[in-house]
Amino acid sequence: MSEGTSAAGPPKKEKEQKGDYGWLSLQRKSGQTTRRTLTQAVYQIGREIGNELVLPDQAISRRHARILCTAEGCQIEDLSSRNKTYLNDVELPPNKPQPLTDGDMIRLGDYLLVYHMPEPEPEPEPEEAEFVLTFAEAPPPPELPSVPVAWPLPPRSSYLQYLPSFFSRDGLFDRFLMIFESILAPIEQAVDHVPLILDPRTMPTDLLPWVASWLDLTLNENWPEERRRDLIRAASDLYRWRGTRRGLSRYLEIYAGVTPELDDVLDQPQTFRVTLQAQADEPIDEELVRAIIENEKPAHTAYELSIKRRKRSKKDG
Repeated sequence: MSEGTSAAGPPKKEKEQKGDYGWLSLQRKSGQTTRRTLTQAVYQIGREIGNELVLPDQAISRRHARILCTAEGCQIEDLSSRNKTYLNDVELPPNKPQPLTDGDMIRLGDYLLVYHMPEPEPEPEPEEAEFVLTFAEAPPPPELPSVPVAWPLPPRSSYLQYLPSFFSRDGLFDRFLMIFESILAPIEQAVDHVPLILDPRTMPTDLLPWVASWLDLTLNENWPEERRRDLIRAASDLYRWRGTRRGLSRYLEIYAGVTPELDDVLDQPQTFRVTLQAQADEPIDEELVRAIIENEKPAHTAYELSIKRRKRSKKDG
């Protein structure tokens, strides 16, 4: 299943229904607030052009969420999006529509949507009896009450805020700017999140070997991803304590997941013993452990390695 899609799409008849289902107040990450009227039964939100509401942001999935409307009310449904949808700061389960009430806040990435129910139609005023003067000039007809104009659809390109206002009147120019914004927005998003991209805890997995090469670390592809991240985070301390008991113990702890025992061999000078107490099902590569010890121990010392397997107790599951 592709990113941001649900298992089953809405029926065709539901898409054809038209009506007044309320409106959304959209607050963009730039701080600009606009209004979107819900006039159809299915209102899809995503990053890809073709959705009813396009949010050009890499944190938004191509088809992120949708609003389902009927005469009884509206519901919000997360379409298995990567970064989730939040209703009143509560994470929505994927593909399970949740009812919307007036004032509910929907958060998608850096965007905030506030749902407003449709305004009740005003009651018709009672008709007045027709009165015609036959002996003089009839008075002028009464002025009709002004009818509020529908809220205009806002421009979708955020670049229009940097241009004179008359450019906002042209929908063609708006769509022209979207070509460049769709190309540059992901780059701007990456620049804004450089600290997260270079943090070992949050960086993409394919960047781990590249960042490790900056620190002169060689990552073993057979290591679990979490331990490779821990090794990069601990690189500074490992270099500071390299060639010491503390540095070797920390390195082996990152790899094996258990703290090793380091003891001197009394009958053999300049020799120490490394003991690893690992679970029976814990995958430990003895050759890799020896390579770590050879790289981290003082050059003039020798060592003995003992890997002991202990049975998993019932308390450990």
